[in-house]
Amino acid sequence: MGDNTVEIQIAEVIDTDPNSAECAVRCLSGTAHPGDVFVISSEHPPEQGVTPMTLEWIECYGFRADCLETAYTAKIRLSGTAATMLSEGSRITSPPR
Repeated sequence: MGDNTVEIQIAEVIDTDPNSAECAVRCLSGTAHPGDVFVISSEHPPEQGVTPMTLEWIECYGFRADCLETAYTAKIRLSGTAATMLSEGSRITSPPR
């Protein structure tokens, strides 16, 4: 992973609908911002037809935040059909900005 690659680990999937998921997360590396695009980390190539997820918002201590930095936890909403495939322990990555 590059120095600025963002990696987030899902601690809990709080709520899902057919096109999004709200999750409790911890940022493992980099800094995430609303609008960043993520894919589920895997040693295998992504499944065909699975679209990336967009980080819609970040919430820390009940307030919306502009970013999520390494080692911090937050609640986030990801949109995209792949968001429904997330589970506890899943990791997602976004390329450097």
